Amino acid sequence: MLAIASCTEEPREDPKVINALSPRCDDNQRYVMDVCVELGSDDSCVDVGDSCIALCDELASCTTVSGALRVVRPWPVAPNGYCVECAVP
Repeated sequence: MLAIASCTEEPREDPKVINALSPRCDDNQRYVMDVCVELGSDDSCVDVGDSCIALCDELASCTTVSGALRVVRPWPVAPNGYCVECAVP
C-alpha cells in the first residue's frame, strides 16, 4: 500500500521595507510588507503579513532607511522581533 502525505509549505517571509512615511505608521516606524507576523508552537513562521516596525537604535525619525531589518530577538516576529535600519538619521 502506498501512502501519499501532503504537507503545506510554511509561509516564506520576504520583507520589503517601504522608505516613505506611511499614514499607517508613526514617524519612528516604517511599513514593512511580507514579514513574519505569527510564530507557531515550534517557532516557525506560520503567517506572513504587513506591519509597522520601529527604527533601530530608538531613533525618532529617519531620512532614508537602508531597506534592511535587524533581528532583535531569536525567532523574530513582527513588529517587536525586528527593527528597521536607518541609512541617514
